[in-house]
Amino acid sequence: MEGEKVREQIVKKTQDEVAEMRKRGQEQLENERQQLMRELRAEIVGFSMAVTQKVLDEQSFASVQKKKFENMLAELEAGKEQHRAR
Repeated sequence: MEGEKVREQIVKKTQDEVAEMRKRGQEQLENERQQLMRELRAEIVGFSMAVTQKVLDEQSFASVQKKKFENMLAELEAGKEQHRAR
């Protein structure tokens, strides 16, 4: 009888330890998942910002090029008008 009680205590203790180990393992996995999600979000934000900046730079470049072209045409027109006036 005494041996049976000891065996039950050992089994109970082992089950409790296993349950605690599982709980800690699940908590650790959840913490790692949350950390990975934070890192992924940060990378997505970084990529989004880079893409946005590139688009804005290209739009700005196109706008500057358009202005230069318009100025060049205006100068050519002004040159034609001056040439005609002579």
